[in-house]
Formats: sequence, C-alpha cells, structure tokens
Amino acid sequence: ALNKQVNDLIFSYKVRMGKVPPPKKLSKGSFQTRKAINGQLVVETYPSFPGDESPLLGKVKGEVWMDPAKVKDESQVEAFNFEKAWNEAAGEDGGLMLVLGAGNQPALTPVDILQGMFVRNYVVYMKQHPLRDYVNDLMSVMFAPLIAQGYLDLELHKSNERSAALVYHPSVTAVHLTGGKATHDMLVWGVDPQEREKNLKAKTPKLKATMTSELGAVSPWVVVPGTYTRAEMESQAKMIAAVVHANASCNCNSPKCLVVAEDWDQKDEFL
Repeated sequence: ALNKQVNDLIFSYKVRMGKVPPPKKLSKGSFQTRKAINGQLVVETYPSFPGDESPLLGKVKGEVWMDPAKVKDESQVEAFNFEKAWNEAAGEDGGLMLVLGAGNQPALTPVDILQGMFVRNYVVYMKQHPLRDYVNDLMSVMFAPLIAQGYLDLELHKSNERSAALVYHPSVTAVHLTGGKATHDMLVWGVDPQEREKNLKAKTPKLKATMTSELGAVSPWVVVPGTYTRAEMESQAKMIAAVVHANASCNCNSPKCLVVAEDWDQKDEFL
C-alpha cells in the first residue's frame, strides 16, 4: 500500500509538470462507458494509474454510476481536473501539521505523512503511537532525506501530557489523527466532560488548529445472492468472523454491517 501511494504521488507530480499525460481513462473523449440494464450510464475509472493492475487487485474494477437525472450520455461526463485539484491543494495555507501515528496498522502513518506533505503542503511533525514504537527506527531511515532537510521530524514520547503539549502548541496549524471518536472529541472539544459538552453546544472547539481524522466506519460486507453449498457458506461465515476479530476489530475496513438480499432463498440458513 505504501509503495503504491508513493508511486501514485510521483505520477501525479509528473502530470503536474507536464512530463506525462493524465491517465487516458480519466481524460475527456477516452472514457470507457457502458449502459446498465436500467439505462444508467456507467463510467469505468479503475484501474487507471500505473500499477493499479497489481497481483492483489488485478481483477478489481471501479465504476462511477452517473445520476440519470443529470447525465444522459458520455458528452455530459466531466473529466477529472488535475489542474483544479492541484490549485485547491495549493490553496491551503500550509504550516506545521502534527500527525498522531496510527496504532492499528503501522503502514498508515507513513501514508498520513506523505499526504500531509505532498498533497496538503505542510511540513510534518509525527508522534509515533506507543504500540508502534518498534517501527520508528525504520521510518527514520525511510524518511531520512526529508528529516535532514527539516521538512519532517519524528518522536517516540508516550505520555498523554506530551501529546497534549504537541496538539495545542501554538506553532501547530493542522492535526491529523487515526484513532477513535472519543479521542478525537477530547482533543477537539476538551478532556473534561463538562468542558467538552459546553464547547460542543457553543460550537467553540478547544483545538484551534485544522483537524482531520480517520475514525473508522460502519463498513458493509455484502453477500451476493446465489446458490451455495453448505461448505461455501461456512467458509464465508468463517471469513467474516476472522475479519471482525482481526486486530480487535480496530480496522476501518472491519465489517460492522452485513448486507444480504431480502428475497435470497438461503438468507436464513446463512444468517
């Protein structure tokens, strides 16, 4: 995932510099479209970047289904505007971003650093999560050129007091957190429950810096209706249980909602 993120950033910068054209599939006049059974226009958008057709995701395709009330045919489909996207990113004031390192998956923190630096135009100070201190030496080597130039720094301090000192430091203009909603609310609105409730009602956050967060999701697991053997259904049930159990369910893609067709003949048996 990290390698793909880096390659996509490099490719995007090459597009920005005019060294390579935008992906053909995302360019006006080169869309790959089809009509759904209901007549809805469908545009294929993935794979489009170099490396999208990796062994892991080689058979995966991504589509955008157009709103039939707004888009009748391909001529009304707008291409992704790389120039506009760059200008919007450049519109951020920049400054110093504090990245609070993820505790659930070690690969997320380097991605957050790259996003803050190369997409949102900040210099970054990263505080490693206490559970992931073992990757700090590796990250120090990975990011050594950026650290040497003063664009990035990392630290391992584990106390809540240190975290608070960093989050509310006057030099910090943006904070990014991968964690839980409770942590987010304490940082933004206040640790004390009464203070937090008061600030929430008044819409006066304690945190003055820009806050972005990844706080998990109610991720669906869709079961496509069909005719399955008992062994096939047991295999799927075990897979769902394993993914829910993995990492104490502290993953953004951990299933929290099972979606089955109401008229599926084997629905009750599967459930």
